[in-house]
Amino acid sequence: MKIRQAEEKDLTEILEIVQDAVNLLKQNKVNQWQKGYPNKEVFINDINHKTLFVLDEERQVIGFCNLSKDSDPSYEKIYLGKWLTKINSYVTIHRLAVRKEYYHKGAAKMLLEFSEKYAKENNLISIRVDTHQDNIPMRKLLEKMGYLQCGIIHLIGYSDEDNERIAYEKLL
Repeated sequence: MKIRQAEEKDLTEILEIVQDAVNLLKQNKVNQWQKGYPNKEVFINDINHKTLFVLDEERQVIGFCNLSKDSDPSYEKIYLGKWLTKINSYVTIHRLAVRKEYYHKGAAKMLLEFSEKYAKENNLISIRVDTHQDNIPMRKLLEKMGYLQCGIIHLIGYSDEDNERIAYEKLL
């Protein structure tokens, strides 16, 4: 398995993985990714900005994540806690998902490990990520990988009833 930058030719497989994730989240009663986000346009934008990476096994995309070095406006205010770092020297992980056949087989862990390597190569000191409070598998994985729960953030651009996320950070 290798991780590489996503290309437009990967879109069909990426959207299949999104549907796997949407179905799993719905089955687990997690109100995340249930309203048409993320969609094809989001991933095209990620590809054009070179922030989307795919986990590839024998030319099949089995997972992906977005890694952004830009400060995330949703992370400017944190409630019921505080970030581990005060400076904007972090990578943000968004839109991480894996193909259903690879659940619990280390694919998401590989993407997180790649994110850490990517951050270090770019001289950044931490990684930030958020997830829905009911997304227990993701929360457990983050905590197992050494991410610390820092507080609550509100996603900008979402309705008030759907914008609260648990924020995590890991120092590198």
